[in-house]
Amino acid sequence: MTIVDVSLFELDAQVPQSYADDIEIGMRAEVTIDGSNHGATVTSISPEILDNQVLVRMKFEGEPPMDLRRNQRVNGRIVLREIPDVLVVPRGQFLSSGGGRIAYVIDDESIARRTSIQTGAQGSSSIEITQGLSAGDRIILSNTESFQDYASVLITQ
Repeated sequence: MTIVDVSLFELDAQVPQSYADDIEIGMRAEVTIDGSNHGATVTSISPEILDNQVLVRMKFEGEPPMDLRRNQRVNGRIVLREIPDVLVVPRGQFLSSGGGRIAYVIDDESIARRTSIQTGAQGSSSIEITQGLSAGDRIILSNTESFQDYASVLITQ
């Protein structure tokens, strides 16, 4: 993102075209400046596509951060959807090993048991689990192809 107008506290973000249909005026966004998060709102979406990117303009909510400079680069994200009370796990090779339907849950005796799961929303670093796991479950995130679909595997170190 880039600060475009310091007096109006507006920012421009180049968003991949694949997300353009999901973004709407009024959506919330978070902007990170010097390690501090600030709320923002989408105010406009350009209909023009350049280099597979869409220009999205946002405005800070509430009190803007101090010491903003024109053309300053900042990090941010647009909140496309909020799902309350979601079980999220880090994204790992276990997803491709089990086709996104299998996880190995480790119990207190260091035995990993094969468990059927269902996944939901996926991000670049995490994935929603809609069925099959509970909060506090420990799972194997690495590749599980070597387990050859065994029902359980003893974990040794």
